[in-house]
Amino acid sequence: MEKYSKRRLRNGNSTRKLKLALRFREDYIYEKFFMSKEEHALLRFQLQMLQHFSI
Repeated sequence: MEKYSKRRLRNGNSTRKLKLALRFREDYIYEKFFMSKEEHALLRFQLQMLQHFSI
């Protein structure tokens, strides 16, 4: 947990940029594959869980 905190402090700015890029990519995927809003929400939740556990 401490390792994660330190990394977050060091990469604060790049993390923000990455989040913006991810948001853009999610919107692009949503447009491209014409998913329903429910499917999109579920996919976003799964992505967030994956990111949370991979740290």
